[in-house]
Amino acid sequence: MAFNENSRVKILALLHLMKLGYTYIPLREYIRREDTNIFESIFLESLQKINPSTQLEELKRVLDEVSLELDFGEKLPAQNR
Repeated sequence: MAFNENSRVKILALLHLMKLGYTYIPLREYIRREDTNIFESIFLESLQKINPSTQLEELKRVLDEVSLELDFGEKLPAQNR
């Protein structure tokens, strides 16, 4: 067996995180917004769990607002944040 970073670090870290409740998403299944790196389906599903009576259109508006906030925040000088 070859000992490299994958066998000694990455795989063990992934297994540990999965035991803690995180979900591993393989590269081929990445469906995210390129500008913010937000996984849209996970974000909307999580918001729906927190706010079950909110309509999907409203949740998508919140996602767009978060995207704008992240985009705007990157353009501010560090001392003004």
